Amino acid sequence: ISRMAKPEEVLIVEDENGEIVKEIMKDSDAITLYKSMRETLIFLTHLDYEDTENIMLEKLALQVDGTEWSWHNLNTLCQ
Repeated sequence: ISRMAKPEEVLIVEDENGEIVKEIMKDSDAITLYKSMRETLIFLTHLDYEDTENIMLEKLALQVDGTEWSWHNLNTLCQ
């Protein structure tokens, strides 16, 4: 989950002025990689949804408490 490629529709970055902006990604290889990783995650969720849910909730809790907060981590978690 932490290595998920960023999907086009939720790519959020910090610009040179420190402002948060939405950026459109045109890299077709990255989009293809994201779709493949998403399908794999869906397949794994069907195999063991409780484990997948626990992993995602743990990652989200680390975002909320600030332990692993970053825009990159948020992008990989909120796919």
